[in-house]
Amino acid sequence: MGLFAQTDEGDAFTNHLEQAQRYRNLQLYLECVQQAQMAVDLAQEKGWTERYMSASITLAEYLRASENYQKGIDVLYALKNTEAYPRLHVRKLGRLAALYHEATLPKEMNQLDSVRAYLDQAVVMAEENEFLEEEASLKNELGYFVSKNEDLRKGLTILMEAAAIYKQLDDTRGYVRSMTHVLDDYIELGNDAKANELGVELVELIEDKKWYTNELDLYNLLSKQCKYKGQRLCELEWKIKARKSNIRYIKAINTSQMADFRVIQETQKFKEDAEEAERLAQQKELALKEEESHTRELRLYLALILIVVLAVSAFWFRERKLKRVLNQTNEQLADANQKYQTLLVESNHRIKNNLQMVISMLKYASKDLNDKDSLAFKRMSGKIYTVSALHKHLYMNDHNERVSIKTYFEEIIDMYRNISTHTFQIDGSLAPAEIQSERMVYFGLIFNEVLTNTFEHNSEMHPTITIEVTPEDSENKKFKFSYSDGSNYGSDYQEGNGIGLIRKLIKRVGGNEFSLDPNTGTYQFEFYA
Repeated sequence: MGLFAQTDEGDAFTNHLEQAQRYRNLQLYLECVQQAQMAVDLAQEKGWTERYMSASITLAEYLRASENYQKGIDVLYALKNTEAYPRLHVRKLGRLAALYHEATLPKEMNQLDSVRAYLDQAVVMAEENEFLEEEASLKNELGYFVSKNEDLRKGLTILMEAAAIYKQLDDTRGYVRSMTHVLDDYIELGNDAKANELGVELVELIEDKKWYTNELDLYNLLSKQCKYKGQRLCELEWKIKARKSNIRYIKAINTSQMADFRVIQETQKFKEDAEEAERLAQQKELALKEEESHTRELRLYLALILIVVLAVSAFWFRERKLKRVLNQTNEQLADANQKYQTLLVESNHRIKNNLQMVISMLKYASKDLNDKDSLAFKRMSGKIYTVSALHKHLYMNDHNERVSIKTYFEEIIDMYRNISTHTFQIDGSLAPAEIQSERMVYFGLIFNEVLTNTFEHNSEMHPTITIEVTPEDSENKKFKFSYSDGSNYGSDYQEGNGIGLIRKLIKRVGGNEFSLDPNTGTYQFEFYA
């Protein structure tokens, strides 16, 4: 009974496969495989040999799409005597090649050899039986495989054969697909003349078409060709076109998926309506047969209503009680959270005070040291003060989550004005980037390290320092850090432990593109807030 109650068994088989395809379009692979399996089971039960084989090959393809490669291989190996149906056998060999190519198999299984063997067998059978569409598709796959795994020129020859067949079949999209692989081979072989000529042809063929995947592949290849030539602007133009094609493809997929989803919903509604109509008919028949027991049923319904009323009342009282308990729990959680926030603020305050005490002890201990040891103590004090300044902001901040890099760096600058024997001027601008407190301490240590390097290596008694933290995008997510003190490290400059430490700290904050100009003492890197 149900959805297919008014259709014959052949329609049921077709509907299962159509439903499976819709689920695949929606990337609902579990439901897709279930529907395909139902079609296979129905064909096997009815003894429909050809339909059974065709549905099994389709099931294997859906298993490949869901990355269940081994099960797909098992399904195809279970098919016997497919040679009696040449077109199905060609399909089977092609799917086996695809499954072996994408599966992760043990080395002893000679995976690539198996792929080549299955493709060769399928191509030979397609040629013998003059299955032009299958021959073109298989040669396209084989040519691509040979180009990527064996020999570019051999693969190129096979791809040209596939393209010729597609042209014979007047299948322009298939021709574009094969010739796109040919273009890839031309680019890899460095044959710019043929690549340019073919690129122009393919761009004209797909113009005003809605072949978004072909556009995406073609534009990416043209971008790669420009990259190989060192033509940066050309590369970016084709990348932009590829991105637009990808956006159009996603929109088209979403539209198609919505259409498939509506069909599935309408099919499900039709099924439910049919089942509901059947159920109502059965209820009506039952009501006619049991007319004499109407009074007893009425009493039973009244009793059920009373039970429902009592149950609803009990549920209502229970909900009220649970709501009171929930409110009490929320109040307790709010109180506990407030205590936690207070404790966190107090902890940061105490840590800051303790670090200040350590700095004072180091300062006292360094009074009688020579200049070299005293300098080491000052470097250590600067790092400790950097951490202390962060905890100062954490206990003064209500949220204790993010700290402004501008405020934090200004605190470190004031500290150096107090402890440094140098007088210095700092210019530039600091964007008020908000950084998580766990990361901010590393920014402080980076700033501390470059300031220390300035006072150690800059020969000027009153150096001028330029520091900038500027946004790199409109959303203020990416920033650029730039620091310059005019130091010249000389022609024999070599990176020491200090620069190595800066590199490690930049890595800890997720920074990249770090550079140091030893002629101007300029440090730069990029990071995300």
